[in-house]
Amino acid sequence: MRLRDLLSQTSQPSTSNPREFLYAKDLQCPREWVAALEALLPVPLRHLGSLDLFRTLPKEVAPEVLMAYVGTRKSFSGFHRCFSGTVALNLLVESEGTGSGSICFGTDRHSQVQYDAYMEELGKSPHTDWANISIAQLKSAKFPIYVTSQEPGDLVVFPSTTAHQVWNTSSMVTKVVWNLMHYSSLASFFDYVQPVYQRQCHADTGRVPLIPLYALTRGSHNAEDESLLLDVFRQLIDDEDLGTEPTVPIKHIDPQGAVVECNFCGLTIWNRHLHCEECGDFDLCLTCFVSGRSCKHVADYAWAELLSRESCSKILQETRKPPRSTLPPRPKSSQQKTLGALAVAAVDARKQSVERLCHLCRDSHSTWKGLACSQCSAFFCFRGLHRHFDVDLIPLLRKTEPWICPKCSQFCNCRCCHFPQPYNSQDKPARPRIKPVDPRGRVMGFLDNVFDQKRGKRASAVAHSASPQSGQKRPRLLVDDDKVDPTPRGAYATFVNLGASETRAPETSKTRVPDIIQSQHPADPSSSRGLGPIGQLRISDLVEKHRPGEAGHDRSPVPSLTPEDGTFRRSREAASVPPVSDDVSIVELEEKLQKLGQHANGLLELSLVESHAALLEKIAQLQRQIDKRRKAEALFDNLDRDFPDLASIAREEARRRGL
Repeated sequence: MRLRDLLSQTSQPSTSNPREFLYAKDLQCPREWVAALEALLPVPLRHLGSLDLFRTLPKEVAPEVLMAYVGTRKSFSGFHRCFSGTVALNLLVESEGTGSGSICFGTDRHSQVQYDAYMEELGKSPHTDWANISIAQLKSAKFPIYVTSQEPGDLVVFPSTTAHQVWNTSSMVTKVVWNLMHYSSLASFFDYVQPVYQRQCHADTGRVPLIPLYALTRGSHNAEDESLLLDVFRQLIDDEDLGTEPTVPIKHIDPQGAVVECNFCGLTIWNRHLHCEECGDFDLCLTCFVSGRSCKHVADYAWAELLSRESCSKILQETRKPPRSTLPPRPKSSQQKTLGALAVAAVDARKQSVERLCHLCRDSHSTWKGLACSQCSAFFCFRGLHRHFDVDLIPLLRKTEPWICPKCSQFCNCRCCHFPQPYNSQDKPARPRIKPVDPRGRVMGFLDNVFDQKRGKRASAVAHSASPQSGQKRPRLLVDDDKVDPTPRGAYATFVNLGASETRAPETSKTRVPDIIQSQHPADPSSSRGLGPIGQLRISDLVEKHRPGEAGHDRSPVPSLTPEDGTFRRSREAASVPPVSDDVSIVELEEKLQKLGQHANGLLELSLVESHAALLEKIAQLQRQIDKRRKAEALFDNLDRDFPDLASIAREEARRRGL
């Protein structure tokens, strides 16, 4: 069909009659139609035929994909990919009038990347969203689009992982639509479709991870198809290898015919996974666990499996019989770590309470939420690496070679580094927020919901008022970032830079100021103090500098930073909060929080709802108080290291304000 013929059919003015857009989809196909299709179609094209791997799944597990469609003129199915990378078959049964009943648009498998970029420009997900794309929009596509008219009796086949769109042009059309899970669709699903489904928490309705197991134990296949199934199944087994399996306890679970799903992303779990011991029925796939997702019990996960290692090896040995097997055993790759090994490391890391300061966001994080450089030991949180440098987490963690941070590679683009060619990150426009399939999944992953956010007025106002010498860089002394020593403080640990402490002279002695610093600030000796590590927060950025001759010994804070006026004005509610005694440690506050939680559970068991709600409010207030204390302690530790004369002043003000 030529484009001008298509334009002539779709250029009629639209009407307000809603009956012209009615489209009944996913109707149950009549039994008479099913029998007629089995008698008419060849076996490979039938639903659950010889090319359909859905036939190997148990009846109670296999998805129902044979549907009837009835639509009127101008009804449509927008551009989309079929679920789980399946092959779509569209048979037009009946159409009123003469001529074609539908117009079908489709892409090819070689244009997947271009189609993905095209849908992203439209603000749609290329895997999970539907978009009705007009002819004018299709003209701008930089990939081939195939168009065909469909008449009664025409069967249109859309290959695996390709996209298609259907417009109904007849006053009434009736169709039968079904999907096939072809052998070639398996590799496309695991390599191309499943990662997107897991990232967007889109449930896999096809139960594809179960197909290699059931296909090898139930179905009969030719040598080529069996080799493909063996290769896919072996990859699934190898990627679950824990590396230290004898030392990791794994609990065997009998699902009794039920399907185990990841409670966060909705993926069908075929074997090994992480099980929450506190929730009892909350499971995570290995990818979600490594990505930082979980319920509220972050450190209470144990290993579980549905199929023992011996059973998997037995399936491989029984299936790989000469002369049918043509695929030699695939050696394990030494270039990357397995997903099981990453999950083992994540389980151990979540049990640690050590925190570190991120070089990018300048906030303290648990060490399992980031990565330390192998050269300078600087800490980078995973979320910051994705936001600033477009780092994909799983491929990064799979690498076996030591990781070198962007700062040592001299392309860091944070606000503290000033390299000549910083990395230019890709745009991350706002998208529909990722939500777990189970509401108990409260802890989002490191890469979830990372969108670009413009800097607000508050940040710009502070940056303008806090720097009296805008445009001039402050001189900094070199600091040895390699010497980092963890110093435990209560229930967590901070990291002291030994390179900075060794270069700092005692307060009783007079230090010689370098000539370059004296020439730039001859009247302000306080600016000659050695700064901490590159990128540390400077107290001079928050307090306005006064010359000795202008203000004498009276140092008043910047007007925009006072509690009564300016950007950082405190609310009345915050001012009314009673200050916490300095004698109460964070550990004691956490013990109090735990006791309040136990009391809240007791009130809930007695159905004292109002008292339970009031106690939950107190728990939330105490939790916010603990978080604020942690951030304050981290900041004061940095002040003690870099500006000891100002640390006591800041601590005193924090006590007055109840921080």
